[in-house]
Amino acid sequence: MPISYTIDEQARLVRIVATGRLTDEEMVHCVSSLRTDPKLAAEMNTLSDMRQIEVAFTSEGVARMVDVMQATAHRRAPAKAAIVVDSEVAFGMGRM
Repeated sequence: MPISYTIDEQARLVRIVATGRLTDEEMVHCVSSLRTDPKLAAEMNTLSDMRQIEVAFTSEGVARMVDVMQATAHRRAPAKAAIVVDSEVAFGMGRM
């Protein structure tokens, strides 16, 4: 799978790394899995490395991902998130 996450409980950090062709389904599945992972603590910050992706996801996929995030917001407290990208398309989608 071109996108995966690791949870560093000691550092209180979620790392998401994606490579290759990233589709709506893969992106939504990753976020859904993360948000239901029992190791995820509410206040963990997130660092997403999207520098090596081929953007194959759509604005509709981003909206679906946001829906998952809103539906599981009770599992999260205010935390910081950073997305590292290397293309304008990925940057624009990340801002959404």
